[in-house]
Amino acid sequence: MIPISQRTVTHPSIVTDATIVLRGAYDLDRLEAAAHEVGRRHEALRTTVDLDADEQRVHPYTPETVAFHRRSAEPGHLLETLDRWARVPLDPAEPPVFRVEAVAESERSLALHVAVPHAVADIASIEIVVRELILAYRDLMSGGPITLPPVPAQFADHQRRRADLMEREDLWSPTGAGARAVDFWSHRLTGAEPPAFGRPARGRPPGPRMKFLNTRLERGLVTQLDQLCASAHCSTFHVVLAAYEEAVATLTGCSEVTTTCVVHGRGRPEFRDTVGLLTNEIAFRRRVTAPNRQAHLSAVATDVYLTYVHQEYPLEAVATRCPEAASWLDKHRFRGLFLQYRADKYGLGLKNALDGVELTFPQESRAMLDSVMPGMALLSVDRDGPELSLELMFDTRRWIATEMADLHQAVHNALTTYALTPNAPVLQPT
Repeated sequence: MIPISQRTVTHPSIVTDATIVLRGAYDLDRLEAAAHEVGRRHEALRTTVDLDADEQRVHPYTPETVAFHRRSAEPGHLLETLDRWARVPLDPAEPPVFRVEAVAESERSLALHVAVPHAVADIASIEIVVRELILAYRDLMSGGPITLPPVPAQFADHQRRRADLMEREDLWSPTGAGARAVDFWSHRLTGAEPPAFGRPARGRPPGPRMKFLNTRLERGLVTQLDQLCASAHCSTFHVVLAAYEEAVATLTGCSEVTTTCVVHGRGRPEFRDTVGLLTNEIAFRRRVTAPNRQAHLSAVATDVYLTYVHQEYPLEAVATRCPEAASWLDKHRFRGLFLQYRADKYGLGLKNALDGVELTFPQESRAMLDSVMPGMALLSVDRDGPELSLELMFDTRRWIATEMADLHQAVHNALTTYALTPNAPVLQPT
């Protein structure tokens, strides 16, 4: 057994998932065999999290630890049928926790829904699962053995490493790296407050508790952002963070903004192909003002670099030794606004992986549409081919719907402005 650190995401409706559509001949037996190989490779896909028993357990691989369900759909109703099966809850406390729904519309049209509880798999994990599923299936269809490389480290290794890090006194001595991280986070978070968005009136608004807002930044604007990043020697994430800060400052009237970001914790090479919940939370804080957006972008990029120096010791790791970090996490425990940027969505580079089969990877939320994440507001900005997608999901009992809609639009507007007028001032006093 390994310690539980992911208690906030163990509801059966909170699922990490992916959709794959195959147009062309397919073999369900080989797809099922590929799914079992992926389940055998990764302990996280066989890990149950039971809060009632206060227990997290890795189960040995058996055929019963992978659920591969064969379904059918009427012509013209493929994704509609897939949606219905995708939204069936997936209990993280009971195996199997790795589920594949294979919905056949015809002999040449199939959709797969791949699902794992978020308690044991983050969004980077589902990209690994999808990639390995397709490549293992390709090997089987070619008549050869599966040639996937060994997995260097498992989710349990990450959990144990994090636990060991917390216990090593040499790291937390006055000259240790952990102590330097405590000093860094203490200075950054002293007096910090979350963005000043209001709370709705008590009660239960009509409709689903979680609401999803979606929009896209079209490719022409993204191309201009890419050009800006190239000239400023920064990344798309830096632009996203800068645009988010400007949007929050504009809407709240607060010139200083502290942003909590979700990062996917795979900086160490041994964990780059590890399936698991490896997310961390880090915070950025700054006064949002600059003579022009390029100058603000440079400040953001420098700050991100300095912050990532301490990524090995994120807020959760230092909270027991840093009151300011503990206070910041407490302020997000029951009502938190988070930002995440994902450079690549699942399916990247796999479109032509299977001879004679067209593969597509619809990125829309499916299983998570029925999720309940109390208190959460999460803005996800994702690189989706030549475009950026912006999805804001929020708990309608903790966040005012009109304010969240304004935030969603304001971030889109700020990204557009960065693309079109990078030399314009950022919230300069008049």
